[in-house]
Amino acid sequence: MKLTDLARGQAILGLEPELVCTVVAVELLGAEAAQVVYKLPAGGIKERLLSAQEAANLTLATVTRPWTFAGDPARFQLTCEAKRLDLAFLFDPMMAVHTSNVEPLPTPLLFTPPVSKPRRRLGP
Repeated sequence: MKLTDLARGQAILGLEPELVCTVVAVELLGAEAAQVVYKLPAGGIKERLLSAQEAANLTLATVTRPWTFAGDPARFQLTCEAKRLDLAFLFDPMMAVHTSNVEPLPTPLLFTPPVSKPRRRLGP
């Protein structure tokens, strides 16, 4: 990057080690130097005198989001429905019986104790 490429509001990588800083002001001091005022990610403001050799090591940081909403909504809805059915057993233990085409015999349904019924403790 050249000194003349520095502008207010740019996100620059290399002014501080491992940090992306935002340029607040740039004042060119000839062709070989510039005074740069920049803002740190934590909110502090610093000032630095840059030479043309140091400016060559600076890179323009790109701001990207870790996620995007550019997906297919129909596939998203299908995925949500599949996950809902996958977790349905947590709320309805008889989900497989209710959604199947098989008619179960009444015996297992009538004599199975309810899940929410408290169990009696054995022993003292």
